[in-house]
Amino acid sequence: MPFLDASPSAPPRRIVSLCPSVTETVHWLGAWDRLVGRTRYCVHPKGLVQAVPHVAGTKRPDLPALFALKPDLVVAVKEENRKEDLEHIASAKIPVLLLDPNDVAEAADAARELGDALDCPIEGELLRRRILGAAKQARLAAEGAPRPRVAYLIWWDAPMGVGGGTFIHSMLEAGGLHNVLGDQGRYPALTPESLAALDPEAVLLSSEPYPFKPRHRDELAAATGLPVDRVHLVDGELLSWHGARTPRGLRYAANLSAQLRGAELPFPDADLPA
Repeated sequence: MPFLDASPSAPPRRIVSLCPSVTETVHWLGAWDRLVGRTRYCVHPKGLVQAVPHVAGTKRPDLPALFALKPDLVVAVKEENRKEDLEHIASAKIPVLLLDPNDVAEAADAARELGDALDCPIEGELLRRRILGAAKQARLAAEGAPRPRVAYLIWWDAPMGVGGGTFIHSMLEAGGLHNVLGDQGRYPALTPESLAALDPEAVLLSSEPYPFKPRHRDELAAATGLPVDRVHLVDGELLSWHGARTPRGLRYAANLSAQLRGAELPFPDADLPA
């Protein structure tokens, strides 16, 4: 079961989200009017989210502030939130829905789980089908084409990449890309030398959690000896947020694959990488 301790005894009326992608998906599912709390990293939907009180961050939420909101459901993500915080919330007899999507198919199932938990089963099933449909479109767009070899970085000061068993890895692969870090653990530590030795066709610098900027392209090229035109800034929200944003993210990944191959974009009206 995805719930810690116990599930709600009735459809929840006061929801707290501890993950940015969940907050956005709550809106997509039509339950926004029941969201009473979020983290400070929850920035979508713009224009609406600022009115919802925040309970600090994802890793160390302000639990007294959360309890003061009197939620009847807290939604968390295993990848983003700490076990000890969630157990503390559950021990206060507050139901916690714990989602753990590690690939595109699991993200589709998580959308349905969230919809069911929020008493929005039709919307949850619709989102599940949209995610799976977008995944199929992305796979068909890349079918038979060479898969550009990429390395995806999420941190700079102590360089860290994304490996296999992660949602981002699944998004890259579904979009027609080959993750050269796929066999090196979930979040491998990197050095300029180890990255250069992999000789990726493209290094993808994500916009989050580390906010890579254009200057980092030159710095990475200088440190590794890789050509600067192999280094690209990419939208981390589209490639790492599971839920409402996932269909757009899959089209984005497919466009990135085509762009790196010099091929026609399969989704010309979708978001394009920098």
